[in-house]
Amino acid sequence: MSEKIKSMTTLPAGTILANRYQISRPLGRGGMGTLYLARDTRFERRYVALKENSNRSPEAQTQFRLEAEVLATLHHPNLPAVTDHFISDGRQFLVMDYVKGENLEEQVMRLGPLAEAQVLDQAKQVLDALAYLHAQSPPIIHRDVKPANIRITPEGKAILVDFGVVKYMVPGQFTATAARAGSPGYAPIEQYAGGTDQRSDIYSMGATLYFALTGQEPLEAPLLAAGQTLPSPRQLNPVISRRAEETILRAMQSEAGRRFQSAAEMMAALQGECTPALAGGRIGKSITRQQKFILGGMVGLAAMIFCLLATWAAWGAITSRETLTPALVPTETPAAATTAPIVTSATPQPTNTVPPGQPTSTPAPTSTPLSGQSTSTPAPTFTPSPTPLPDSDGDGIANIHDQC
Repeated sequence: MSEKIKSMTTLPAGTILANRYQISRPLGRGGMGTLYLARDTRFERRYVALKENSNRSPEAQTQFRLEAEVLATLHHPNLPAVTDHFISDGRQFLVMDYVKGENLEEQVMRLGPLAEAQVLDQAKQVLDALAYLHAQSPPIIHRDVKPANIRITPEGKAILVDFGVVKYMVPGQFTATAARAGSPGYAPIEQYAGGTDQRSDIYSMGATLYFALTGQEPLEAPLLAAGQTLPSPRQLNPVISRRAEETILRAMQSEAGRRFQSAAEMMAALQGECTPALAGGRIGKSITRQQKFILGGMVGLAAMIFCLLATWAAWGAITSRETLTPALVPTETPAAATTAPIVTSATPQPTNTVPPGQPTSTPAPTSTPLSGQSTSTPAPTFTPSPTPLPDSDGDGIANIHDQC
């Protein structure tokens, strides 16, 4: 079939492009173009994804070439590999590896909110791909992270696709007008003005997790910036963990400076290494359960050591004092005392008359310290009790909040 096809029409099955790629069927269509499944005739069993740019404007064609150039230089297991780029009858095409499976949006629409463990595993893969993109020189910003652009293979591998609005981040430069497109609900507020950076992808990733775990589309960024309240993830799906909820809410902050500052930081939060806590308008972190037990043990050990030291110090103070020992001496020959007071009879002792054969009883002498001396009582030993750490989540384990 001839390549001379009218613009903007969907290519029929069997169409051969660039004398190599045979169209099998459309895979999807959006505002920027159509994605096809095609067979590479040079290899009998190799199928590829052909992405067509339906926008003929010079700006759109420049952006499409940028997408091809960007992807051609990238090599990451969670990014598609671009193998070719060509123009046929004025229509631009990008050739990529075909990723089997369905996208995350289709998966949620079919199954409803997904299990948290599954979603977080897929999120970590996409975040690893974003960290790779952001580490390029200059950094590469995807700018369209959303459920429809994350394909899930039958093996559970997550692939971030569709770089149609990708850009290189050049400090001090805003995005070209034709490339300001984004997806409502997933684009941050700054993308509406063109000033995006790595933290823009962080916002989109948080919104994607919101959808995957709740099944609900997040509110658009301009509405949130205007004061509308985003329903919390746990309000929509109570089985979501606090850690996941707090991670999502921090990633979706309207102010970029309050979000995670890198994909690696967000990944650490999802893994429990740095869990943000949104309490009283502040964002901090809660230590993990294992760290709580370790900290509790350290506090208990410190308290025990403190008690032992306090007891030892008190005992030393007692034994170092002069001991007051009463001395029983005859009244007629008083003994001189150096370290102990002389014991005298304050009053004459009466003589008891005891019948023969009965034991005699001698009353205990009354001791009176010498003038100028006073008795002293040893200081009581103070045993501190450890102050319990606050338990804000009700799990019986203390929490410590710090900035993430």
